[in-house]
Amino acid sequence: MPLPRFHAACKVTALGLNAFFLVCSGCLIAFTVLAASSPPPGDISPRPVAELPLYTITLVVLGVFACALFLLSLIGIASLLSNNSFFLSLNILCQLGLIAAQFVVLMFTLSIRAKIHSSLIETWDDKDTKCVFKTYPTEEMMTGCSPLARFRYSEKLWYFWLAFNFLLQARNVALLICSTIVCERLSYQELRKDYENRVKEPEDEDED
Repeated sequence: MPLPRFHAACKVTALGLNAFFLVCSGCLIAFTVLAASSPPPGDISPRPVAELPLYTITLVVLGVFACALFLLSLIGIASLLSNNSFFLSLNILCQLGLIAAQFVVLMFTLSIRAKIHSSLIETWDDKDTKCVFKTYPTEEMMTGCSPLARFRYSEKLWYFWLAFNFLLQARNVALLICSTIVCERLSYQELRKDYENRVKEPEDEDED
């Protein structure tokens, strides 16, 4: 049974958004692999960037997120093309879980911000006199410490990326709404078809 015009439009929108996230996740996977194979120079820490636990954790989180988004987009496209309400509902639940996980990562990043600053200060304590502080440094004091100033710049870029990512969440919410509408319609059609088959079976038996 074909979908009504509104539900068909929601299906096309959901397919387009899934394709968009599929391309984005593919690019993010390629970026993660490139960052793992060619780490940047160690300007922030005297140790090589590849040896820093935080760098490894960041790559793992990005890789897991990109792979999860890639698989979810594939499942979403496949379930929409096959008109399978079960896999579509599973896809919706996983999308909600992925959005919640992104909020958890953001809160964790904000909570360890001061700890990362303190760790960098201790790392450069004996190597750069401008990075020796008796108390937790202010914004002006951090500017004098080149490694910490560079880290602050990288941190601002990271927050800019998070803000851009949350703008993309509007697309994710639109995808959830469209997927839910299509899933509800497909479930209704499946139930109706099953009911019609059950009603039809006794009629066939009576004719025999």
